[in-house]
Amino acid sequence: NNFVQRMLNCQKEQQNQAKKGCCKDCMSALHPVIDGEASAEQIQELEKHIQHCQPCFEYYNIEKSVKELVRHKLCS
Repeated sequence: NNFVQRMLNCQKEQQNQAKKGCCKDCMSALHPVIDGEASAEQIQELEKHIQHCQPCFEYYNIEKSVKELVRHKLCS
């Protein structure tokens, strides 16, 4: 689908921008949290971190939004 491809291209561009300022530990914890595979402690640590780290906060929100959009499009 053209729309999904455009969103994925946008996501890649935003990821590249976010990675420049995003912390490596945050990057490794991000997907398990978004996918619902993280422990309560991991979720709490990520939430605490992104409250004080704007690049990680932005990256988290981008990843979460894209995943929700793709899931919605696939399930529609």
